[in-house]
Amino acid sequence: MASLFIGDSDKGITGLGDILNDKLAEMTRSTGLVNREKTAAEEKIDRLTTSIETATERLDKRYELMAEQFVRLDAFIGTMNSQSEYLSSMFESFNNAQEK
Repeated sequence: MASLFIGDSDKGITGLGDILNDKLAEMTRSTGLVNREKTAAEEKIDRLTTSIETATERLDKRYELMAEQFVRLDAFIGTMNSQSEYLSSMFESFNNAQEK
């Protein structure tokens, strides 16, 4: 029964422990599955980081543009309000002059 797990080199029996040890060693060496998966995950993280940085830059530029547009629109509304007040004042003066 022990030869099932340990193996017996005299009889040419490879044990489950030896098979498992060989497979784990194969998977964990520098060219093994674990390292390849780790490298793939790191590359994906790098791509995502770059994508996040690019999107952040694009959003920052969009924010700056919208802030500039807001300032210009706010100034324009202020000008329109001033003109509206002036015209209202003129019409009121004209109506007051007509009533006298």
